[in-house]
Amino acid sequence: MRIRTALKWGVLIASAMMLSGCMAAALAPAGVQALETLGISAGNSISGKNSDEEELDEETESADCQQLTLAVPYIAEVRTGPDGATSLRRWATDVVKGEQRWVVVHDASTDGEGWQSGAVIGRLNFNPPLDTALSSSGSRYMISALADPGTAFEANQLLSLTVVFGPREGTYDWNGKRYDYAVAKKLPCFPGASPDSTYR
Repeated sequence: MRIRTALKWGVLIASAMMLSGCMAAALAPAGVQALETLGISAGNSISGKNSDEEELDEETESADCQQLTLAVPYIAEVRTGPDGATSLRRWATDVVKGEQRWVVVHDASTDGEGWQSGAVIGRLNFNPPLDTALSSSGSRYMISALADPGTAFEANQLLSLTVVFGPREGTYDWNGKRYDYAVAKKLPCFPGASPDSTYR
């Protein structure tokens, strides 16, 4: 578990270092601060110097959730109806009754519960196919972010994907851009809200 934690934060810092210019400068200190918050380094984590693994796991989860508050990647709940048609329901975070929660994104294209046609999935060139990734893992959420971020916010979306939902399952193309995607069985960190909680 400690090795996994050290490797996870190593990925975060390495990702930040791979970014160019001001984004790397802006994100690298956040990665170092996250490690300082955990009170570990790769060396002492692997050598087993921390005595309270349960507390470390809680701190890791807290750091993961803090990263998620910086930028939520694109998240879609995916379902397939009896007729084989795919539907999507987008999720984001918002403050509901003073508490950070997962909420369904409603707009003009969605029904009362936030579902919309997922026909576009077939045109996105998923590799591997999304339905294969979902069915093989028993997952129902698809999480994605730009593989080559152009802004600090997009870079944080990619870090959230990697740190919170990783490892990456594959890629897809949309509007001429490549996206990394992962799949998940549930949404972490925050409680869920009822489907009629609207995010704007």
